[in-house]
Amino acid sequence: LEVYKRPQDRVGAKAYLDRLPMFMPVDLSPTPEATNPVERGLADLWTRTAPSKSVGWRHRFFENTVHLLDESTWELNNISEQRVSNPIEYIEMRRKVGGAPWSAGLVEHAVFVEVPDRVAATRPMAVLRDSFADAVHLRNDIFSYQREVEAEGELSNGILVVERFLDVDTQRAANLINDLLTSRLQQFEHTALTELPSLFQEYGLNPLEQASVLTYIRGL
Repeated sequence: LEVYKRPQDRVGAKAYLDRLPMFMPVDLSPTPEATNPVERGLADLWTRTAPSKSVGWRHRFFENTVHLLDESTWELNNISEQRVSNPIEYIEMRRKVGGAPWSAGLVEHAVFVEVPDRVAATRPMAVLRDSFADAVHLRNDIFSYQREVEAEGELSNGILVVERFLDVDTQRAANLINDLLTSRLQQFEHTALTELPSLFQEYGLNPLEQASVLTYIRGL
């Protein structure tokens, strides 16, 4: 916030962010020498976490982390250009580069299971992750609106996006975001209850694999 966002130092931010993926080698190869506390911390966490995980999990988590770093660049670009996204772009970008998909990967680690690779990219699992991501990000937008928009000058907030796009006041925009949040939670519940049984059957998941998926879903 102080080093890159407020000064709007896009060049420095890009140089800083571009180095971070080097400290998460999917093949567990040696990392470069760290030059700041964040790089040292990331390298330490990766060496203590990744070796116990499958290559598939490492690939998914690495990709989500890169997307998370991209979000910082996207937000900084919007601030520098004084640009507010339209609602469709905002939801799509937050779903892709927000912190929730990254958190979903950590759920697998936290509950000591992994989603089997052969179903991780299927439509039902993608819907569950997207619904989870939308709900997390929209809830954050509601609770952090004042801090992000008024204190930090942030332009990547769903309430602000709806305010500007529909030309409504803050309370009306917040109500609409809350309605969308509720609908995404309902989508999550519907998918978990109606689509997982057929997914298990289609891909022939054994009881242990099914239990792993259900544990992961409960974690979300």
